[in-house]
Amino acid sequence: MIYNFLNNYKFKGEVEFEIVKSRPNIIYLIKNNNEFYIVKFYSQYTKIFNEVSILQLLNFKNVQSIEIIRNNKDKYITPITGGEKMYGVIYEFLYEQEGKQFNSNKNAKNLLNKYMCFKEVLNTHYNFLNTESIVHYNKEILIERPLTKIKGFKNIAKFTSRLKEIEGKFSSKTSSENIPTQIIHGDLHRGNILFSKDITFIDFEDIGWGSPLLDISSLLIEGDKRSSEYENSIIKESIQYFGSKSVEQDLFYYKAINYLVTLSRGDVLISDTLITKYLTLIEDCLLKGGL
Repeated sequence: MIYNFLNNYKFKGEVEFEIVKSRPNIIYLIKNNNEFYIVKFYSQYTKIFNEVSILQLLNFKNVQSIEIIRNNKDKYITPITGGEKMYGVIYEFLYEQEGKQFNSNKNAKNLLNKYMCFKEVLNTHYNFLNTESIVHYNKEILIERPLTKIKGFKNIAKFTSRLKEIEGKFSSKTSSENIPTQIIHGDLHRGNILFSKDITFIDFEDIGWGSPLLDISSLLIEGDKRSSEYENSIIKESIQYFGSKSVEQDLFYYKAINYLVTLSRGDVLISDTLITKYLTLIEDCLLKGGL
């Protein structure tokens, strides 16, 4: 499949490649004449359409993003013939600069400012996207489904009482947000943020309607691995941006949701130690969120 796909592009000389991810989409790293590129294969056209549309939009608005390589027909998206119906695209490979990571108050502020700029571009021009197929990040998606999956773990019985208490706290949450539902990234973890010439967001497969605090709370989780200075800066800048002190408690609520979703991605062999760790993190966040 990869050979047939690459024939649609004007590469000169030998092309080396290796698969770096196989699910849910196939991703290759390729090398040609000492230049690197990323190849992504999608089974859903709407997913790749939205990703390409967002990158085009960000480039048009001069927001740092990844360049898409055009094929021999001057198109961004290449249908893959034979076998399962799939679509492919090639992106430039961005090198990260050392030291530009989540390690300071200044970087946290820059990161949040870049996210707000990214979010505003998407929400001002979302008519460019196929919004009918994107996710709606409601309580069913964020809380009920993850809890149901966790309850299916083979070794979860000993944690039943803690899960019931956590479920009750999530259910008791009343909406203190005055932030309207918007188009958000939906998966803003460290792997989808590049520090190259500028801060660059990638991987828009999970864009959807939801609270921007869901994205920002993902940045708080990255702060747990670094410093309280970083986390405090994210919270402070968020309060200032949205103009409400209640944002801090709401951020911890969404942070708890992010931990819940992460835990639910485990399988039946997940360890008691890992379950204990994540339940404790969720409980701590809910407490800080006033629940």
